[in-house]
Amino acid sequence: MIKIVEETAGLFRDRVFSPIVTLSAFIFQVLSEDHSCRETVLKVRSDLIAQGKPPCSPGTGGYCQARDRLPKDLIFRAVRETGSNLHQESDIEWLWKGRRVVLADGSTVSMPDTPANQKDFPQPKSQEPGIGFPIARLVILTSLVSGSVLDCALGPWRGKETGEHALLRQILGSLENDDVLVVISIS
Repeated sequence: MIKIVEETAGLFRDRVFSPIVTLSAFIFQVLSEDHSCRETVLKVRSDLIAQGKPPCSPGTGGYCQARDRLPKDLIFRAVRETGSNLHQESDIEWLWKGRRVVLADGSTVSMPDTPANQKDFPQPKSQEPGIGFPIARLVILTSLVSGSVLDCALGPWRGKETGEHALLRQILGSLENDDVLVVISIS
C-alpha cells in the first residue's frame, strides 16, 4: 500500500496526516461503527501515543483537510490492487468449474452539495438549483470468491456515455479471459 501511496500522491510534507496515515484513518472511519471524524482522530492519536510519538491535536480540521487532499486516483488504485490481490489468492476450490466469477452491479449515490461536486456530477433537472444534491452513477466489479471490489467506474448521473453500460465498458479490461461475468443490475 505504501508503494501505491508514494506513486499516486507524489511528494508531500512531513506531517502527522501524511497520505498513508490519512488513507488508513479514512478506511478506519468508513469501517467503524461511529463513522465520525472525531473518533478517527482519536484513533490516530492513540496510535501515535502507542508508537511513542507525540499525539496530534484532538481537533478534526487537520484530518478533514488531509482527507480532502487525497487524490481520487489513490483510492481507486488501492481498491483495484487490493481487490485483485485477494481475488488472485482465492482458494481454487472456490472457483466455479475452474473459473473466477465476477459480479457487475450498478447504482447511484448522492454526494455533498459542493461547487466541485455540482460541476462534475450535476444534480437532476427535477431538483431546484441549490436545493438538491449531486448524483453520481457507479458500476462495480466484485469477486464472487473473495467479495473484494476488483474495479469500479464513477461518472455523472446523466449525459452522453454516462449510463451503467458505458461505465461497465470502461472497466471490462479488468476481466481475465476465463472469467465468468454475472451482471446483477445494470440498467
